[in-house]
Amino acid sequence: MDNLIRNYFINKLKKENFGQIENADLESRGSICDNPNGDIVSIFINVNDGKIADIKMECGPCDPAAIVATNIAVDILKGMDVKEIIEENSAIYDQFNKIIGGESRQGIKHLKNIVEQVKGLLGE
Repeated sequence: MDNLIRNYFINKLKKENFGQIENADLESRGSICDNPNGDIVSIFINVNDGKIADIKMECGPCDPAAIVATNIAVDILKGMDVKEIIEENSAIYDQFNKIIGGESRQGIKHLKNIVEQVKGLLGE
């Protein structure tokens, strides 16, 4: 585990970003790892006026990089315009690197898979 992931995991993980939204507008469950037996993320989204009004995720059984990526993804995506997320948006990854305090290959790998899962939900 790289130091950026470790430090965020220990010091900044937000428990309120995890869980379910009852009667969510959109729900998804999918793997965010290359290993089919790897980390599974469930995503719950409410959309209002073309924006992510609320988003929560559940993640498990996960390595710390997946948990951190999931936690930060909620912070970044909440309030974003749906069209911005669906379009290829490098700003999401730039924000991740800023929040985590550098570049984490492990974190970005998981984040990309999470964003693709969210795009799939929003594009339906």
